[in-house]
Amino acid sequence: MGNFGGIRLPAPELFAGIQAVIEHNRGGHPAYLLGMRSKFGWWYYYPVVLAVKTPLPFLALLFAGAAICLGKARRANPAFWLPLAFSLGILCFSLFSHINIGVRHVLPVYMGFSIVAAIGAVRLLEMARTARWAAWALGLLLAWYGATSALSHPDYIPYVNALAGSEPETILADSDLDWGQDMKRLAKRLHEVGARQVTFTPFIVAYLEDVFGFPPIQPMDPESPSPGWNAASITEIKVGRLGLEDEHPEIKLWTERIKPTERLGNTTLLWYFPPQARTAPRR
Repeated sequence: MGNFGGIRLPAPELFAGIQAVIEHNRGGHPAYLLGMRSKFGWWYYYPVVLAVKTPLPFLALLFAGAAICLGKARRANPAFWLPLAFSLGILCFSLFSHINIGVRHVLPVYMGFSIVAAIGAVRLLEMARTARWAAWALGLLLAWYGATSALSHPDYIPYVNALAGSEPETILADSDLDWGQDMKRLAKRLHEVGARQVTFTPFIVAYLEDVFGFPPIQPMDPESPSPGWNAASITEIKVGRLGLEDEHPEIKLWTERIKPTERLGNTTLLWYFPPQARTAPRR
């Protein structure tokens, strides 16, 4: 038996977990969206993230299916509106969350949305019997959807659709984009260039030298780069501000004013500065 709000209840680990989430939500969590940082998030965080993390052909079928489900002919049938209500119910509660660190926290919405999108697909299939354009539309959407998945391989975590543009880090970071998944790529690149040392403040806590074969790592100065190779993860820049977090908001990170030498995968930026040069700090 466990104690929850003064009441003794079974399954104490479950209720201890609920209590931990309540406390976490009350205290907030550092988050990033649309170029802004916040400890308590934004009510529109999940709608924005779902809009750019969901494949466009799926969104098209979803809106088509939603229009059918909410039409007068089917509005009274729970089989049509319950899946939509299920997902929108989760989404509505998420608007009040102060933990805005990833679409993964509302992934169950895709169960209901998938059913609604399937209704849209079935309707197009039915229309295809008499309207040739419907067959072409459905075929195009399904082919587009399949190609989206194939072209994303193996980088599924940072996937964003065309709405996010060529620099999705202007919209999102953290587990929506950068979850430290490019450490092998960074280690390989550092080995290729013969780096004997790298200045790097990693987003993940790991034995990078032993496990991935990194050269010796030294911490990064948020105000100016070090001579030689410098690397930074997008999440550490956008959310952690290279370790500064909410301290010294007047400091502009050097990583945001100097274009990187190259980009590794979707998450890691790499710079090289000749050993004799060191960029003067700017405030």
